[in-house]
Order: sequence, then C-alpha cells, then structure tokens
Amino acid sequence: MTLTNSSPHVSNARQLSSMMLLVLAALIPGAITWIYFFGISLVIPLLIAVPAAISFEALMLKLRGRPVKVFLQDYSAAVTGVLLAICLPPYTPWWLIIIAIGFAIVIA
Repeated sequence: MTLTNSSPHVSNARQLSSMMLLVLAALIPGAITWIYFFGISLVIPLLIAVPAAISFEALMLKLRGRPVKVFLQDYSAAVTGVLLAICLPPYTPWWLIIIAIGFAIVIA
C-alpha cells in the first residue's frame, strides 16, 4: 500500500481516477432510467452541472496554489456534477444548479 495526496489516502491496485470512471459508468443506467421515465429533461442539468463543477474545482485549486491538471484528472468533480444533476428535479433553474454545485465543490 502506498499513500496518496488525495482521498482515499490508502491506494490499492486501482487508482482514484479509474474508480471515479467506474462510478460514472455505474451512473449511466440510472441516467438512462431517468430519461426513460421523465424525458430528456436530465440533459440540461447535466450540461450545466458537470462543466460548473469542473470550473469551480479548477478555480479553487488555482486559488489554493495546487496543480490544476493533476487534481482534475481524478474525475471527482465530474462525479459530483452528475450526482447533483440526477438528484435535482427535472426543471430546476440553471442558477440554482450553479449555486448547488458551488456549495458542493467549494464548501463541501
């Protein structure tokens, strides 16, 4: 076992980025089910939440003086954006999505 700079602090054979990609892959059936039952309304929150999460993450990393590229490659911000987009009601206003992502990335 080796120690890493980011959570999880103990790394096994699988890297954090590959685990986050598996989480994103696991969210695909849920997103497809959402679209089946509620229509295409999930696409707009996804298109707002994921880029906003990545942007907030990059901004906070830059403000903290951390290397942006290294930490953005773990896909944790993308997972946060997808999870939040799936949890919100279908026609949530765009500004509320950005505020929620801001709190999720900056505060949490």
